[in-house]
Amino acid sequence: GVSLPSTPRRSGSYRSSRRSTLRQQRNSNDLPHNSPIAPDVEGQGEGSTQQNDGTLDDDAVTDAGDNADGTLGNATTTEEASIGTKQTEKKGLSELKIRTLSSVVTLAGIVALIKFTPDDTGLKGLIVLCQILLYTEVTSALGITGGLWALLTHMQSSLLPFFLKGREQVFRLITFGMIADHICVMVMSSRANLGAALYNFAGSHVAALATVKASSYWFSTMAVFGSIWVIYPALLVILNDTVAYLFGKLFGKHPIFPTISPNKTWEGFLSAAVATIAASGILGNKLVSPEIRVLNYYLVGAYVSFVAPFGGFLGSMVKRHAGIKDFGKIIPGHGGMVDRLDCQLMTAPFVYLYLDAVANTP
Repeated sequence: GVSLPSTPRRSGSYRSSRRSTLRQQRNSNDLPHNSPIAPDVEGQGEGSTQQNDGTLDDDAVTDAGDNADGTLGNATTTEEASIGTKQTEKKGLSELKIRTLSSVVTLAGIVALIKFTPDDTGLKGLIVLCQILLYTEVTSALGITGGLWALLTHMQSSLLPFFLKGREQVFRLITFGMIADHICVMVMSSRANLGAALYNFAGSHVAALATVKASSYWFSTMAVFGSIWVIYPALLVILNDTVAYLFGKLFGKHPIFPTISPNKTWEGFLSAAVATIAASGILGNKLVSPEIRVLNYYLVGAYVSFVAPFGGFLGSMVKRHAGIKDFGKIIPGHGGMVDRLDCQLMTAPFVYLYLDAVANTP
């Protein structure tokens, strides 16, 4: 047979130097996003060896010359994996502290707005500000341009009838006129790029419906049932999100949708559902009214537990499609306004429509 030249065994100093170089490269902030050893975006922790492009970290794969006896590389890899796990745990606890603190500060601010402003004007102003930020973040993530007209259309349609009561028919006519005007402008200016024009038109109105229209149900709820029916479901959503995050970090092993949001697990999801449904009756009796049938509170808790989280999954889909980690940085530990309110937007319409149906059922 023909003998092949053997691969020379690399020295220990070479191996140590190479690992030191790779660690320095990983810690550098100058790496491009598509680098095989660049930091991951949402869904992958620091301890993971799987990279965005599907390759493995160089530290997790040892050279043939490094492991001739099968011991040195394995020991080194085990030690580095242990260090990575500890770093991930510390980072998770730090993120939990920041999320908790920002949630407490936000709730304190909302309570202050309700207590010190007449007729919920402070809360209404906060909702308007949130609507603008929500719409801006979504359209920016999706690369939608020229969306200001759609924002104005749906804001006047959703808000003005509550401030100028008795003229709803007039505002419906104005809304239709603004949409028709948008169609005319879109068609006349679409000669250069038909696809982009259609995408911007459809995307801007869908984004407005998902943010401005959905959140406008808070105004309807306050007008008919009182602001407590805005605060109570919001607290349930916050509780559900916090418990899911905590139990997912501590015990999560089975992702619900790995390709969409790998950090959200069945363990966190089900633990949050139990806690939210159990708390819904207690909070409802204490905050809202003990005269309302407790079954109604449990139904709201069940919706918050099993349906509202899909608002978060939808937000994760948008982020995955856009290639971003968060919608913004306005809320420490959470990201943007959409990152904080995605599940709230799924809850606001349901609460009003459910209460309206129950109140008008003989």
